Amino acid sequence: MNETGREESEDGLNESSELYAALCILPVTVEDISFEGNRVETSTRTFERTIVRIQGEGYAGFGEDTTPSIEAHNRLRNERFPLATGEHTVGTFASINDTELHVADHTPQRGDLNYLQWAIESAVLDLALKQSGQTLGEILDQKYEPVSFVASPSLEDPPSVTPRPSPP
Repeated sequence: MNETGREESEDGLNESSELYAALCILPVTVEDISFEGNRVETSTRTFERTIVRIQGEGYAGFGEDTTPSIEAHNRLRNERFPLATGEHTVGTFASINDTELHVADHTPQRGDLNYLQWAIESAVLDLALKQSGQTLGEILDQKYEPVSFVASPSLEDPPSVTPRPSPP
């Protein structure tokens, strides 16, 4: 395993999954990256997010950094974070940018580096799919089916499922 907790083969790619093997070979052209602020306000809390936008060949791929630190978001958006531009595959792009040293050299202090890494990899996969004109389901040979989502409110102390009154 590498420092990010991923299993690696000799070339540094995680090939233990057939699903990843299908994704990592997708070609992608990366021309530019930007980081855009996104504040989400709820009745109980404000969440700071950064949208990672990677562009190439007239398309844009998106990912979302959900790092809890507001300072980390502000610094990331104000300081340029270099990524390898040019021709890649999803796997080689992720491998090039998947080092703690690279992230530590070019980003503010973070509690967990994975949030940024996941956002970047999501954006580059989104871009690669758009550039290829294929869907994730097509690449993975999977059928789209309905999905149910559940939104869970924070539970008070002691935990209770009784709805809280709205703030005045």
